Amino acid sequence: DCADVKHLFYYGAGVNTPASREIVQQLFTPLFPQATILVESDILGAARALCGRGPGVVAILGTGSNACQYDGEKIIASAVNLGYLLADEGGGYDIGKRLLRAYYYGQMPRELSLRFSEIAPESTGKLVQTLYQEAAPNRYIASFTRFAIENREDEFVKEVVRSAFQSFTHDHLLKYKSSLKIHFVGSIASYFCAELNEVLAQSSLTLGEVIQKPIRGLAKYHQDDTLWETQ
Repeated sequence: DCADVKHLFYYGAGVNTPASREIVQQLFTPLFPQATILVESDILGAARALCGRGPGVVAILGTGSNACQYDGEKIIASAVNLGYLLADEGGGYDIGKRLLRAYYYGQMPRELSLRFSEIAPESTGKLVQTLYQEAAPNRYIASFTRFAIENREDEFVKEVVRSAFQSFTHDHLLKYKSSLKIHFVGSIASYFCAELNEVLAQSSLTLGEVIQKPIRGLAKYHQDDTLWETQ
């Protein structure tokens, strides 16, 4: 019964301002009238899941991407969020876009290109038409990352992924304290952990923990009921 819920913790993408947190909280309040409700951003959720109450650099690599430096309590520095049209380096959208461009520009090796043709739109015109018709074109483009996952032993695919991670590292991770381990959450980081480790090492950065989903880490973090006394 929702009326019996005492505490509700919600972490979501785009919930990074007092106004956005208030909007979400107002949606939950009528449904959970007896609950103390905490609404925070997905990047803070990732930091709490991965670092608990210790410091670290935390990144999300899923459909999109994000990064922050966490002091064990709060985020003290975060990546500039320009939206998927200008950013999201290293995420599924970025990798999918690189694969599509390589295919239609004729840059893929022949055998790999033949495999990709089985899932790609039949022409650039059809691709553009589909993109304009999609409600979430970034998710459509990111869906082609499944091809990279299925062919992740292919050297061309590895280079595409490494290139995406190099952009993410250069644009976002190098600004943080280099002595801290860099922890990741998200499907892209999880599937391409080896390439991620390689790219970080090239910049003298240290890979920390990599998890696909943050829920277990968050559950562990919130088991301490005394947290509510300090909010």
